Order: sequence, then C-alpha cells, then structure tokens
Amino acid sequence: MNRIFIVYYDFSITSGNHAGMTHLVKLVSKQVQEVRPIKSISHNFRGGTLVAVIYACCLAVYFRFILKRGDKVIFFEYLTKGIAHQSLTAYLMRKLGITSPILALIHLSGDHLLELYGSKEKLIEKLKPIDKAVVFGSSLAKFIKSIGFEKEIVTTFHYADTDFYKPAANSKSQCELNVICMGGLKRNFRSLRRIIEAVPEIKFHVLMGKSELKPIFGDLKNVALYSYMSENDMFRLMKGCDASLSVLEDTIGSNVITSSMATGLIQIVSDVGSIRDYCSNDDSFLCTK
Repeated sequence: MNRIFIVYYDFSITSGNHAGMTHLVKLVSKQVQEVRPIKSISHNFRGGTLVAVIYACCLAVYFRFILKRGDKVIFFEYLTKGIAHQSLTAYLMRKLGITSPILALIHLSGDHLLELYGSKEKLIEKLKPIDKAVVFGSSLAKFIKSIGFEKEIVTTFHYADTDFYKPAANSKSQCELNVICMGGLKRNFRSLRRIIEAVPEIKFHVLMGKSELKPIFGDLKNVALYSYMSENDMFRLMKGCDASLSVLEDTIGSNVITSSMATGLIQIVSDVGSIRDYCSNDDSFLCTK
C-alpha cells in the first residue's frame, strides 16, 4: 500500500478548531488508511527556532530511510516562514536523493508571501523541490504561476466541519443588529474603525485573538472586544450575531469565511483576492473602496 505522509504544524491559536488544518489532518487520517500524519514540534519557547531547524533536518533524514516507491509527502504549511521550516525539509530531501513526489499546501496570499520572502526569485527557489503546489484561492494560483512556477498547481478551498458549525436552531429575536468581526491576517482595522463609527446603532463584536486592538477600538461604545476565546465560546457568540464583517486587504479565503458561512451569518466582505471563490453578490455583500 502506497503511503501518504502529511507533515503539519499545530498552531496553538487554532488547535482543535473545526475549521483548522490540524482538525482536517485528523479527519483525513481517519477516512484514508494510506495517510500517515506527522506533527511538527512546537517551537514556542526560548531556543525553539533552533530546535525546529534541527527537527526539520532530521525529518529529511527520516524520510530518506522510511520512504518507499509510490509513497508521497504533503507539507501542510509550506512557505510559512519561520514555522516548521518545511521548505528546508523539502530542500534536504532532494539533496539526499529522495525522488518521491512532494506536494505543498500553500495558504498565504501572494502579497503576504512577498512580504515574508522579499522577492519572487526567493519564492521560486523555495518552490523548486516540490512537484505540485496546492493552493487555497484562484488569486494565489495565478500569483504562483505568474512568478514562474511551471509545475502543476491545484486550486482548492478552505473548509469548515459542518458537523460542528451550523446555523442556530432558532431565529434571532433581538432588535439590535449584532455584527461579529474575526481574524487578524491581512485585515484593515483602521477602515473597520471608520465603518463602526459611522453606524453607532449597530453592536460590533471584535475578536482580538492574540492581537492588541484596544488602542484602535477601546473607546467605541458600540464595540465589545474579546481576547482569545475557546472555539465553543466563539461559536456561541457567532450564533448570537446576524452578520460577519471582514474588512480585508487581501484574502485567499479563510476559516473565518467558511465557518461564518456554515453558521448562516450574512457575509459582508471586501471584494479582494479570492473572495469570489466563496461569496457572490447573490449571497453576500461584496464591498469595494
């Protein structure tokens, strides 16, 4: 039986989340017997970066001895600079003579990748060891192709586990309109503040996660700020809201979008990046500057 090794990193902020990558790996592992998950070590401690680099090197050596003809390796957090160092493992695998197919799941926008790596040439260098790129969002697929990646690109979508995320059983009866704002990646919080100031009659619930947003929103009376909360608490809050507002600088889709859709929230989103892969004018409010 040909095996599929999935190398993933368990981010603490989304660990166990029913729209996160770790949960997806666990679901796939249960349903596909060929899958062999490999969890990268956490490096959120002093000296952790060095430990993570050493682990990435050791993982390449491990694959040199364990991989057989027909096996594949899928990296689930490729091109996330400083996290898990999966591009280093892929590079060393090729240097060690490993010819097994390497697939890479990439889920950061093109602009974000350029911010992290500095140039298109550097990105192409990091992509050389892989045989196939799997991307979230058509805009990212176009970007990867535009920088000169000539191998196969597969476009897929973010997901949400609909056994967990589902609309509230009862319709909301409150008179006040409640809007939830989630996520921190490529968000325009200054524009969000201006929107909130313009509609004082609407109640906004802003989830800060591990970001410090009190200096931006703390003085607004129609804003409730929430620090990091468990997924169950977040889901209860979502079910008490009417709409999800995402003011985006760029996006390839996200677990915020998919979980909000699964919960039945009205989508109010910036019309940027790959958002139209998920939302349309028939079911969402797509906003431009």
